[in-house]
Amino acid sequence: MTHPPSPGPPYGGPPSPYGAPAHPQGHGGQGYPPQGYGHPPAAPPYPGPPPFTAPNGAPLAGYGRRVGAYLIDRLVIVFGGIAVGAAIIGSFFGLAYLTDPAGYEEGSSPLMIVGVVIGLPCWLLFGLVYRVGCHSRSGRTLGKRLCRSRLVVWETCEPPSAGGALVRELVLAALAFTYIGLLIDLLWPLWDDRRQTVHDKAARTVVVRL
Repeated sequence: MTHPPSPGPPYGGPPSPYGAPAHPQGHGGQGYPPQGYGHPPAAPPYPGPPPFTAPNGAPLAGYGRRVGAYLIDRLVIVFGGIAVGAAIIGSFFGLAYLTDPAGYEEGSSPLMIVGVVIGLPCWLLFGLVYRVGCHSRSGRTLGKRLCRSRLVVWETCEPPSAGGALVRELVLAALAFTYIGLLIDLLWPLWDDRRQTVHDKAARTVVVRL
C-alpha cells in the first residue's frame, strides 16, 4: 500500500522531514533571518564619565597641582591673616596712644583691649573668608589661579554656593583638629576616582584642570 506524498510547505519552502518547512517564509517569500542576524548587539548603557573626568568632560586636577595650590593658599592665609590682624590691633593701639597716653603706657587702655579682641578673631577668620569668598565667586583662589585649576560642584560643574563652600571649609577645619584626620583628608585624592578629599565629598565638589 502506497502512501500519498506529504504536502509541501504552505509557502513554497523546501520540505522538512516532519512535513513543515525548514525555514518558514514570511510575506513576499522572504525567509526570516536567524535571531540577531544582521543586527548589531545592543550597546551597553552609558556608564558615565570616564575616571578622572568631570561630567562636562573637563579633566580633574592631578594631585601635584592640588598640593601646589594648597601650599600657595596657605601662605596667603598665614601672611594675609597676620597683616589683617596686625592692622586692626595696630590701629586701636595707635588710637589709644593718641587719646589715652597714660593707659597706653600702662597697657590698660580699653582701646588696646578692644583691638586685641577684634584683631585676633579677624586674623583667625581671614582664611575662612578668603577661601569661601573665592570659591563661591569664581571657584578659584590665588593658588588655584596660579596652578590653573578650579573648584566646581560635581553635578553642575559650576562654582559652589557660599553655603556649600562654607560646609567644605568647616569639614576641613573639623578634620584639622586631629593630625590623622587631616592626613587622611589630604591623601584621599591619591586613590579616589574623582580625586576628591573628604571635605570635597562633604560638599560634592571636585577640582578641575584648566
